[in-house]
Formats: sequence, structure tokens, C-alpha cells
Amino acid sequence: MTHKSRNLPLYDFLECLQQEYVAAEVRSKTYPSNNDKRYHRKVMGYKREKIEDIAQRNQLSTIFNDQTKMKNMYNSMYTHFGLPEFCYKDDSDRSKFEQNDILNYFAVGGEVKIQEESGISIGIISDNEQLEVKWQNNEDDLQNTPIAVKKRNESGDVVVLISQLSRIL
Repeated sequence: MTHKSRNLPLYDFLECLQQEYVAAEVRSKTYPSNNDKRYHRKVMGYKREKIEDIAQRNQLSTIFNDQTKMKNMYNSMYTHFGLPEFCYKDDSDRSKFEQNDILNYFAVGGEVKIQEESGISIGIISDNEQLEVKWQNNEDDLQNTPIAVKKRNESGDVVVLISQLSRIL
């Protein structure tokens, strides 16, 4: 018998593994370090193996063989605008990744969609200092943090709230 690191029913464990796979994929695309990217792609591989093993033994659908399930899983984490809902397997995992997840997701140089009254614009994050300050001060309302963005084909920066941004992956 294999040792499970979580005390969950098997189907719940499978769902968690799929959420963690999606989080690792987002990290592999938003973390700037090549070592981090390689690490998260490796995690994706391990999670995929485990997901497919459980699914095959129990004839269950997964994000890899069911487009609807994949879309729902991504939509549950990767909201249209604002902070993504990263999944953490436990408090230790949360403390290890949460700050870097948020700061890398909205890192300087990241390409974003901007939700404006006139529609959607595209831009590049040019300053996220306020996010770093709010994080360091343990402030809760990160959605209303101003971020400077240079809009495509425009000069100068505009300041928008995180709740108006979506990272382009």
C-alpha cells in the first residue's frame, strides 16, 4: 500500500491533484527563474502521472481527457480578472508559495489584459511596488492594489487596480 500525504477520500485527492497541476502550470509560466520553471514543469509531470494512474485504475475522467472538466478546473483558479485562486495542499505549501505566486503573477514585465469601461486593452506591468508594500504589511485587500501598466501602442503608464488585470499566459 502506498502512503498518501493527505487524509482524503480518493476522488477528493484526485481533484486536489488536478488543482495542484493547474497551479504548477501557472507557476511554470509566471515565475521568472528558469530553475523555477523547470521545477514546476517537473511537478506537473509527477502530478500528471499520479492523476492518470488513479483515473485509469478507477475509470474516472480528468482534466487530460475531458475538456469540460479542464475548462472548469482552470476557471475555478484562473479568474477572468484580479487575483488567481491558487491551490495549496496544506499550510506549509501556502507559506512556501503564496507570496511568490502573487508577486510573480503580477511581476514587472508581465503581459496583462486590462478591463476598462471602453473595453479590453493589452499592456505590460511597469511597476508593482504597491503590491509588494501591501504584501509586506500583511494587508488583506490586494484586489484594490494599484499597479502601473504601460498600455500597448501608448506612451506613459496608467495605474489600474489588480481587480482590473488578468495575466496573459
